[in-house]
Amino acid sequence: MKECVNCKQLLELAMFHKDKQSKDGHVRRCKKCVAAHDSQKYEKNKDAQKAYSKKRYAENSESIKQKARNKYPTIIEQEKKRRRIYREKNPDKSHEHYEKNKDAILNRHRRYNAENKDVIAAQKRIYYENNKEEMSAKHRAYAKQNYESARTRSHKYNRFNR
Repeated sequence: MKECVNCKQLLELAMFHKDKQSKDGHVRRCKKCVAAHDSQKYEKNKDAQKAYSKKRYAENSESIKQKARNKYPTIIEQEKKRRRIYREKNPDKSHEHYEKNKDAILNRHRRYNAENKDVIAAQKRIYYENNKEEMSAKHRAYAKQNYESARTRSHKYNRFNR
């Protein structure tokens, strides 16, 4: 427990930012007071702060962009992991959302597929080229399992495309 010098409340240490230089390892003001102080300071110097940020970005834009590029894949992976864990813990909610918004989701997919036919076809071609042997094996296995339906489909195709 520690007392905030600003609001004089007795709070848990978790409510204070860490500071290696202080005796107890935490700053003197609680997180809420620090946030309030920082927002007041920003509002008071808003124009100067924006100008500084703009200048700093102009001078260091490449390094800032590179840091963002390096960080992006990590963030994406973390988000995928977080969503997967949530879906595993709450399978009914995930399915419930899909059922509730099924029409909108399907319309969005249809619209995307219609607008991006060439991109999708190119992706499929690339995938097929990279996985030819695996795809051929799947096709052979399917044809073996579904011999009759594949045969009738083949006959229909040949009859209409002569």
